[in-house]
This record gives sequence, structure tokens and C-alpha cells, in this order.
Amino acid sequence: MSEEEFVKRLGSIHETVHGNGRDVLSRITNTCVEMLSDRKYQGISVAQDPLDAVITCKPIITASSPRALHIYMCGDDRIGVKFIRSLEAADKVQLILVSTEGPTSFAKKECNPKTTQFLLARQVVTNVTHHALVPKHTELQTLPPHLTPDRLPKMLESDAVAQYYNWKHGTLVRIERNFGGDEPSTFYRIVTLCTS
Repeated sequence: MSEEEFVKRLGSIHETVHGNGRDVLSRITNTCVEMLSDRKYQGISVAQDPLDAVITCKPIITASSPRALHIYMCGDDRIGVKFIRSLEAADKVQLILVSTEGPTSFAKKECNPKTTQFLLARQVVTNVTHHALVPKHTELQTLPPHLTPDRLPKMLESDAVAQYYNWKHGTLVRIERNFGGDEPSTFYRIVTLCTS
């Protein structure tokens, strides 16, 4: 695949995002850096030329702490087994793999679900946590004494905010919503497995 084809496809990944594929790639890179910062990663570095990194199957972003992590963007529409096997140090680091249409079923089986996260480009072209209608979400270690996890409403792992923070099954979440008053209302959720 050529660089021009990839840039053209990337420029139209979402109905609300039209235009220059290089700008879209830049927005994806910026959102991924914000996402890693929100996940408390340190030592975040962006490839000097993210487009070249995509074409040559190099990481577009790396982070060193608390655990080594690489973010790759697949130049093809779907992530295939061939792409996964071409990644350097894939078995030694945590991976986030971004593509326009997601992984094939064989590619999912090839990866360790504990160390690999698949994201669609349209999910990371904008930061979901900065949207005006998305309330503040915070991970909790313990619930207030009057609540028990089995009585909490559920939040799926596939939820956009849960994907952004990479929250797994059993994570407790506090949500603060503002309904026009001065004080926010607090709600609690527990992250559960996707049923699909």
C-alpha cells in the first residue's frame, strides 16, 4: 500500500471527519498521547514522522512506565495476522493497535487479550473524555460503605470511556454529572465483560 492511498483513506475514516489524512493522523496521535497521560504513563515519545512509522510498521508512540507500551497503526483497513507477526517486540510490551476497521478474528486469537488492545481510528480521532456531554469518570479502589459491587449498574468494557482508560472487568467507576446545579451528582458503575 502506498503512502498516498493510506493518507486518502485516513482522511475519510468517519462521516464527521473529512479532509486531510495527515491532519487526521496528527489528531489520532495527539489523542493517544492524552490517553496515555490519563492512564498515568510516563516516558511518552512520538515517532518523528508518524506517517512513515505507519508505512514501515514501526510504533507511532511508545511509553516506558509503568510498563513498556507501543502504539501501532495498521496501514491496511483490518489488522491481520501478518501485521501482528511483523511487529517488533510484540511479546515483550503492551500493545495498542489502531486501524480503520479493527482486527480479523484470526488476529484477535493471535494476540494476548491481557497485553493487547484494539482501537478503531474513529475512536481515537477525538478525545471522548473532552466531549461536553461526557461526565467525569474516575476509577475507584473501594466503594463507599453503603454500596456493594453486585448492586451497581453495569458499564461494558466496550464503552468508549472504558476503552479510553482500558478498564477491565470488575473495575469500579465513579461518575460525576452536573445537571445544571452547582453540585455534581455522583453515580457508581462496575465494568463488566462485553457479551458479544
